[in-house]
Amino acid sequence: MITRSLIASLALLSAATPALAQDLVSVEINVTDLNLSVPADRDRFEVRLKNAARNACRTGYEGKAARAAERACEDDVIASARADID
Repeated sequence: MITRSLIASLALLSAATPALAQDLVSVEINVTDLNLSVPADRDRFEVRLKNAARNACRTGYEGKAARAAERACEDDVIASARADID
């Protein structure tokens, strides 16, 4: 059940790069002002989630491998958050 006081809090291991392979990524998204059964509020949540995932998974490295690792991390964060919300 989704409540107005829900804060999605996720922690997962990121497989970003060998040097970062065991970094813990934690994301909190405040949804106290949202009713996630309303499509417009669900859209707002998705925007917040994607922004939080992007910020949390940023490695600071450049190149294809780093970007692929960041994207994989973002996908994991987003999937975990959706599973927690649903």
